[in-house]
Amino acid sequence: MKKYLIQVTIGPVQDFIASARKLRDLWFGSDLLSELSKTVARTLNEQGAELIFPFIQSKEELECGSSLIVANKILAKIEINTTPAEIIAKVKETWMAHRNMVAERAFEKILEIKKIKINKSLYEKQISDFGEFFAAWVELTDDYKAAKSRLEKLLAGRKNLREFEAPQWDGTGIPKNSLDGMREAVLGEEQEEIRGLLKKNERLDSLGCIKRFYPISGEQKRMHFDDLTDIALIPYLKGVEKNTVLLRYLKEFERELSSDKYRPPKWMSRYRPKYGALTVLPEFLYANKKDIGDTAYAKLKKLTNSKAAGEPNKYACILVGDGDRMGAALTKIENAEGHGIFSKHLNTFAENISTILEKFDGSLIYAGGDDVMAYVPLHTVIECTDAIRKEFSKSMGKIFNQLRIDSVIPTFSIGIAIVHHTEPLDRALNLARKAESIAKSKAGRDALAFVQHKRSGLELTAYGKWDSNDIEGIVTRFTAICDFYESDILPSTLGYQLRRASRDAGDELIFNISEDGKTIIPLNAAASLVLKIFNQKEHSEALKKLLLKQTSIRRLADDLVIARQIAEVRSMSRGDLKNEIQIDI
Repeated sequence: MKKYLIQVTIGPVQDFIASARKLRDLWFGSDLLSELSKTVARTLNEQGAELIFPFIQSKEELECGSSLIVANKILAKIEINTTPAEIIAKVKETWMAHRNMVAERAFEKILEIKKIKINKSLYEKQISDFGEFFAAWVELTDDYKAAKSRLEKLLAGRKNLREFEAPQWDGTGIPKNSLDGMREAVLGEEQEEIRGLLKKNERLDSLGCIKRFYPISGEQKRMHFDDLTDIALIPYLKGVEKNTVLLRYLKEFERELSSDKYRPPKWMSRYRPKYGALTVLPEFLYANKKDIGDTAYAKLKKLTNSKAAGEPNKYACILVGDGDRMGAALTKIENAEGHGIFSKHLNTFAENISTILEKFDGSLIYAGGDDVMAYVPLHTVIECTDAIRKEFSKSMGKIFNQLRIDSVIPTFSIGIAIVHHTEPLDRALNLARKAESIAKSKAGRDALAFVQHKRSGLELTAYGKWDSNDIEGIVTRFTAICDFYESDILPSTLGYQLRRASRDAGDELIFNISEDGKTIIPLNAAASLVLKIFNQKEHSEALKKLLLKQTSIRRLADDLVIARQIAEVRSMSRGDLKNEIQIDI
């Protein structure tokens, strides 16, 4: 018998995950990729392979629908008399069967909804053509590290020798999928709108149909799918629940909208979000007159225009994060047992992310290995991101203590996109990935970065390292700024004053600090102008600590503007309302 090291990679990752309009699409794309990867891992394990990635403690973890999240790269070792080609053939067959089963269930759900017309022939042909499956193996000698290096080179070569075949269908004259324009649409021509499911004339290809309809087929464990509107509304409703007057008015408004006209369709009812004492759907609080009628709209405006209630928050965050220098750490591991331990602790990290997000009112999209994608409301975004990176640091600490790896301990970087709740999902994701790139490049990894994208005005960025006990650390800095805003110490216009100062005197700040640490000494014109602006404020001495270690006026100004938006929503979530007045609705 011979020992082999086997690696299987499935994809394409972007097609599985990125093409999405709803969180349901986005979440299920990543979940489907994980479940198909789990099928690959399970089939290898059933044929006697010892899994390295993912690490498992029992076979039950590999069952369909288990909480284990499996990345699209599966590594295993096996001792067999036959060739690994037979093993891989069985794995591919099972993978294809799972893919086809999901497609069939989604198709059955489409047929149940009478208002949808679908091109069955094209749907089946696209399913048969969809998916990438690559595998490679090497004989495993005593030198595990060398064998793994050879295996990775072989797999990379296999990927570069892809087999390109013409599509098995004629797409002439067929409109493309409206989500990404990659494949021909199988439904959508003269399609009626189905609230919460399909837009009018929205065109979907076969994979788009699977993402949209399989999650509502009753097969999935996840009962509710938040979207940006749900997340944006959370701080408003949390604040309302702390105010008995507003809560009563909002309940009355909810009863007004409880007729059949506004009730969600039956297929959607079990996914309806719950907001404590309220079950009102977010689209009502963000409604247009044409959606809810003149009378209800007039009452809504009285409620949201009142000084007591205020307008519901309309912005939310998309979080994207992953580990820094993970590859360097993995290459230092000498054996399969070490990689198994590494995988085990990464699995624990991914599992704990859901708990962290739930604590901070977030909604998990994907957590696998060192990758995280999620929705987070504005009022908890600072604390949530800090908790995630600390959880990652704890996992890495356990790995390095157990394996004694001679390498720099990986850190975690996160990008946050602050976007309007109606922002198209693909654009919002691109902004989050842009923020993550800024955290890794401009901030130098081990960092957090924000990209604020409002419906008017310039796109703003803020970034910085996590670790610091003074104002230089981004969590400490933003927490202090938010506290200043909420205590009415920091004027709301200061950020915009600093923008003008950067245009008038240049952007570079040069300061000195006196020996006793109490006096900031400006060393250039820009620093003098900024210090003058601060001295004019009522709480100038408290505010001056924001100037410590600052080198750019514009960066400080952008920090203040972004933090102000977060601070306003934090106040909203606590029910910090200046006036409680009677509202006749």
